[in-house]
Amino acid sequence: MNIFEQASRNKLRISYKGYLAVEDLWDLELEELDTVYKECKKIVDANSNGLLSINTTDEAVTLTIDIVKYIFEMKIKERDERKSLADKALLKKKLTEALSEKQNDALKNMTEEELLAQLAEL
Repeated sequence: MNIFEQASRNKLRISYKGYLAVEDLWDLELEELDTVYKECKKIVDANSNGLLSINTTDEAVTLTIDIVKYIFEMKIKERDERKSLADKALLKKKLTEALSEKQNDALKNMTEEELLAQLAEL
């Protein structure tokens, strides 16, 4: 069973500025997701302090950590993809402008006879 199925079956709610459903995590900024993650890690660390302590971490906390980490990584990936697309669009625009300038320069370097011949063809 995947983590989102587990969360929905268990009606998982995350304590952050009130209670959030799992789908609300997608609306949080990266910094907010990081805060939720850190709070969950504190709970895990507090439950596993001693040498003889049995890890009694609540499954909901572990599940929350996995979900927050997944959403954080997806948001980073999507941000990087958007940046890559924007960079490509900018480069394409620059290349198109450079090509246009080269074509204009080529026209400017044509002789009067060549320009008249081209106009006659049109």
